[in-house]
Amino acid sequence: MKRFFNREDRKSFYEFLYNPVSLIGFVLLTLSTSTYVVTALVGMVSGKGGAYSGIVTFIIMPPLFILGLFLVPVGAWRRQRYLHKKGITKSHFFSIDFNIPRHRKLFLVFTVLTLFVLILVSSMSYQAYHYSESVKFCSSCHPVMDPETVTHALSPHARVACVECHVGSGAGWYVKSKLSGLYQVYATFTNTYPRPIETPITSLRPARDTCEQCHWPQFFIDDKVVTRDYYQRDEDNTHGSVTLQMHVGGHPGYGRPTGIHWHIENIVEFATEDPQKEEIPWVKVIYKDGKQKTFMSTDDPISKEKLKTLKIHRMDCIDCHNRPSHIFHSPEEIMNSLMATGQVSLNLADIRAIGADALLGEYKTDAEADKGIEKAVREKYSNSVPDEVGKAISAIKHAYHQNFFPKMKVRWNVHPSNIGHWQSKGCFRCHDGNHKTDSGEIISRSCSLCHTILSQVSNAGTRFDIKGVPYIHPVDIDGEWKTTNCSDCHTGE
Repeated sequence: MKRFFNREDRKSFYEFLYNPVSLIGFVLLTLSTSTYVVTALVGMVSGKGGAYSGIVTFIIMPPLFILGLFLVPVGAWRRQRYLHKKGITKSHFFSIDFNIPRHRKLFLVFTVLTLFVLILVSSMSYQAYHYSESVKFCSSCHPVMDPETVTHALSPHARVACVECHVGSGAGWYVKSKLSGLYQVYATFTNTYPRPIETPITSLRPARDTCEQCHWPQFFIDDKVVTRDYYQRDEDNTHGSVTLQMHVGGHPGYGRPTGIHWHIENIVEFATEDPQKEEIPWVKVIYKDGKQKTFMSTDDPISKEKLKTLKIHRMDCIDCHNRPSHIFHSPEEIMNSLMATGQVSLNLADIRAIGADALLGEYKTDAEADKGIEKAVREKYSNSVPDEVGKAISAIKHAYHQNFFPKMKVRWNVHPSNIGHWQSKGCFRCHDGNHKTDSGEIISRSCSLCHTILSQVSNAGTRFDIKGVPYIHPVDIDGEWKTTNCSDCHTGE
């Protein structure tokens, strides 16, 4: 400073800056800069950084820095006005004269510092933008986002960032998501968020703008073969399996315009009265050649007056693929998977039923669930091989923490999947055989539209045929399964 100001100048300069507003600005500048630099260096050296350190570094500190940068000159300006009114200074504004060497030097220093500040602020803003788009940031609200965070990490989209699906590209949706996030932050701090988080998300961007940037359904031309293992609720844990050839369908020029993805070849519109889109009384199909057909539910007919009041939805990928990344498995699915993979021994009699019942306990906390599962299984198998029992208990507990979240009241039947028709209505929301046109044409209920059963292992033995075998229900229910929805009995419990 001595090189730029004489003693009188320095006194005047400090006089302008020595005020509460500018001092607060200096404190904020020092605090934010030092915190930003230290946490950034720690992150670079350690290669790690928690969600909260990221929020402090990239979200909280940059605004504080900018606020401090704003307060310093504002305080000096207010001080200048005050001194001018008191008659201490002659000028109402600061003045600079490039004919004076020290003014030129001061301007040079000011320019260099301004460039430095611009670079630092730009860096902070860039880091804040990218951090706010990261999975770590999206999952930082605990326990609100625990169900989504855990299931996302276990899903096929674990390496896809949340924003790729929930926001997508473009400034418009980025701004919209951040504005929406302000209320979510408020709800988190005030503890007013819903438990569980309500679905479906009404503000979600259409799948054609997000999912279809990677998935291109028009070119899904190959069928897919899947095998489902299951175990019955009996003492022997009787095993069965079904191998299905899924008719995925695809573009007519490269495959066949049939199968599951027939829906993307034609426009399908529907009306529903419930937010979850479980009850669909009206469906309209607009074919590629322009022809249209309207189907009305005969189970729950709706009047034309009522229809006019309902919102018409255009069928989107997520109307069926509604749980692509946040999948909550039912006790039935969990036990089938644990037993099929050997994590739970088949030698434990009735373990299929005991394990599912243990998962269904009304637990208020994770710790309470651990105790409940341990007690339920150990009481049943007190005379069994300790290693098998201990391994089973450990596997069931682990599965519970991946699929049940008592603090948020989340489980499989809160967020059911619409893929298939086993434990939710799914396909049968429309394909129930009860949606008809005025001429009597129905939306088919035929299983062969979507899949062919290549083989089935059941009480009747093993049956296999490349052309398909008829389905046999594992338990004799007199053909009831042909007219009753699977989910009416298979609730997941």
